[in-house]
Amino acid sequence: MTNSSKALHMPIRNMSTQPRELFPAGTVTVMRLDILSMNDSRPAVQTQSRPLWQVGAILEATAVRDVASGQLWLQIGQQRLPARLASNHNPGPLEGEKLKLKITGTTPLLAMETVDAAESSDSNLEALRRFLPRQVSPAPLLANLGWLMRSPEQLQSLPKPIQQGILQLWQTLPDFHVLQDAEQIQLALQHSGTFLESLLAGQNPNELRQDYKANLLQLKQLLNGMQLEAVHAYLPPGPLPSLTATLTAMNTGPASMAMLDVTAEKLSELQQQVEGNLARINSNQLLNDQITQQGLLSWLIELPFLRNSHPELLRLKISRDSGNANNVSAMWRLEMALDLGSAGQLHALILLQGKNLNIQLRSESATLVNQLNQSLKKLTSALKRVGLVISRIVCLHGAPVDPEGSPLNHLLDLQA
Repeated sequence: MTNSSKALHMPIRNMSTQPRELFPAGTVTVMRLDILSMNDSRPAVQTQSRPLWQVGAILEATAVRDVASGQLWLQIGQQRLPARLASNHNPGPLEGEKLKLKITGTTPLLAMETVDAAESSDSNLEALRRFLPRQVSPAPLLANLGWLMRSPEQLQSLPKPIQQGILQLWQTLPDFHVLQDAEQIQLALQHSGTFLESLLAGQNPNELRQDYKANLLQLKQLLNGMQLEAVHAYLPPGPLPSLTATLTAMNTGPASMAMLDVTAEKLSELQQQVEGNLARINSNQLLNDQITQQGLLSWLIELPFLRNSHPELLRLKISRDSGNANNVSAMWRLEMALDLGSAGQLHALILLQGKNLNIQLRSESATLVNQLNQSLKKLTSALKRVGLVISRIVCLHGAPVDPEGSPLNHLLDLQA
């Protein structure tokens, strides 16, 4: 298990400033507001740009009050949107009051909350303000890469520099079978893009050629050189990066480029997805760096890989506490989420303290749960052969519960 534990020691990117929590609440009471649905009885409003608003975006607004009824509107740019107070802050914002609002949810209503002025001045939070609204799920890009590699004629219809950039990006995706080796897992995580800046510090060209983010940046540069016409197709945002919320899997879905006929449109689609993926990796890095600057070890990593030549995405959270003064060894915590296509989604929570191991597997697919339960004895035997003490290993039916709703962090008792 020594080799397996070694895979957890990742190079850490050091940034010039220490970020605080991703969206710290601070000591200031937050005012929450909802933008009402378009079924609201008040006059219609302009909503053309609403689909472009994403969780994490920061907006400036002015409160507008109806003189007779006191009803609340928010003037955001050229739009005046009906709103309501969603927190206990009666009477709410005053007529003409300037507000800085952060989008916290988009369904079923557009939800916002006020942002502390001190928070908005933090340089790392300013960076997150740029990247979070632009980040998208990596799944659509992976689906398009897979489609292009399965359709050589489609790949060859693209300009040769773009073909080469796509091929180089594809070659950075590790194969699933390789990931069964501890040292190969370590290399794959190091080259996932999350630790690119540490690789840059090493000044090893071979390392950079294998890095996912480095090749994304190269492909972005090639696409920008094509001087493509800007398009504003809606791209689904990925789950908001978080080191506290439970991980959810992301499936690749259909290839959007397969539905486009014009090469320029395909390239524009590819360009948007590449830029959105880079914004997501940057967001993950900023979040990881915040924890590192606090002296903790914790990483949020999204690792694209190939299974039967099909691109998939493994989401991981790796963390370690520092133990305590009673000579209790540090605990490693590994959380994973993976979409297995028609088989369903798999969530895993693994706790390792010394040689004591706890494993909890979960899936909403009853068929997958049955298959996993049939393999638990084989898994237990394999783990015992490498010297681990199995405190508990269980496979449960249902989605994992968010830590805020259940003591997920303490569900598995290592001392029991």
